[in-house]
Amino acid sequence: MNAAVLVIGFNRPEHLIRVLERVREADPPRVYVAIDGPRNEAERAIVEACRDVARAIRWAPTELRLRESNLGCQEGVIDAVSWLLTKEPEGIVVEDDSVPDLSFFRFCDDLLTRYRDDRHVLAISGESRVPEHISSSDSSYRFTYMGPAGAWATWHDRWTAFAHNRRDVNPHKMYRGLAKTRHDAFLRRVHWIALSFANRTRVMDSWAYPFMIFGITNQQLTATPNVNLVADHGIGNSARHMQGADPLHQDAGSLEFPLRHPPHVDVDGWAEQWSENNEIGFGAQRLLQHGSNFVRRLAKR
Repeated sequence: MNAAVLVIGFNRPEHLIRVLERVREADPPRVYVAIDGPRNEAERAIVEACRDVARAIRWAPTELRLRESNLGCQEGVIDAVSWLLTKEPEGIVVEDDSVPDLSFFRFCDDLLTRYRDDRHVLAISGESRVPEHISSSDSSYRFTYMGPAGAWATWHDRWTAFAHNRRDVNPHKMYRGLAKTRHDAFLRRVHWIALSFANRTRVMDSWAYPFMIFGITNQQLTATPNVNLVADHGIGNSARHMQGADPLHQDAGSLEFPLRHPPHVDVDGWAEQWSENNEIGFGAQRLLQHGSNFVRRLAKR
């Protein structure tokens, strides 16, 4: 394995331990761990427990980023990945709510090398929310406008372009950019613009939607395995975004090597259509849920 791995944690030490155990099995050359700061004094002890887990790593060269203040799900992840990619030309990112299959690491390692100079590829995802039989090809992976989350990889140049320009993606630019993609239907464009606005106003607090929207607007694609490689254990009462069941989550599996590569860097039309048909309705439901949560948080202030 050639790529370094960044693990992002916060206030769930038992989740962080499981993820680090899997990373240890993958045997990366370097490990980075970022822990966001507590949101309040009541959270300080559990966050400190996560820091202790990170400090105890002895099985790989390790660097830590332990924040005193809380940045949240959006700015905290962006800060952590930017930190990683000031030190590495490319890297793999695993959040504490995602336990990837071991084949995920080799998958990322192979594609980080293969698409290193192809800026049409924004990122590499370990998660597939589309059933395996939907894809129109027999390749090991496909390309999609739907961006990564949980366990993924990218390159310094692509991440830096996003981090420096993400606030410049205004609704008009998005609407024009979406017209050049398979997301050109009016409802789809409104869907993505609404998600962008929700993140700007902090109704939603996610790094993944801004990154995905940046990719869509700039016609950049994410390489996604045709079998889901990530077991999500971040669903539940302690989760920030997903307290209930995720109806689109697929059971985790494994990839076989050598990989069967798609002949071109192009969207898999069948899988993209399925994803859009299902994600838009589910995304609208999530948006309403986040809006309701945001109003409740304001009412408590």
